Amino acid sequence: MNTKLKILIALVTILNPLSLSLYILTFEKCRKEWLWFRYKEDICEYVRHDDKHDDYLDEPGFGGVFKAIETYDRRTNDSLKMDSLLVELLKFRNKKGEIQCNDIHLATLIYIDKTRRYHLLPYIKAIRDSFASYPKDTIYYSKNSDGVYDTNRNFKENIDTYIESFTNELKK
Repeated sequence: MNTKLKILIALVTILNPLSLSLYILTFEKCRKEWLWFRYKEDICEYVRHDDKHDDYLDEPGFGGVFKAIETYDRRTNDSLKMDSLLVELLKFRNKKGEIQCNDIHLATLIYIDKTRRYHLLPYIKAIRDSFASYPKDTIYYSKNSDGVYDTNRNFKENIDTYIESFTNELKK
């Protein structure tokens, strides 16, 4: 076989859609494991660094954060650690004093609703009060883990609907 034919066969094999999808799956799995081992001591950073916008299989922002929260819950299987993570993610500002992204707050609220952790209602009210101190048409920017600025809005009304829903569930 001549070398041109060998190169052609190698390129067809490498660029085969099945091979390419396997490479992408392997890359994603390795990246998730690397993030877990790098940030498992500071799980809030793990969640914040799982918001990559360049993933092939993960949704950017919200989807990545939500999957990171689910992964942490699945891997630790510790209710107390999970509650402390959710409380930390519900804060208006992170440890560095920066306002957190709407994706983090929304993913946390949906996860609380999904897992029925209604005992965290006081923390949800606290974040609503933090948003209430700003005009309702406020637009702010938060930096994601890639250093890209995301546009966020005051979403106090969305938090109010969750609080109302959680309060109704607690009354039942």
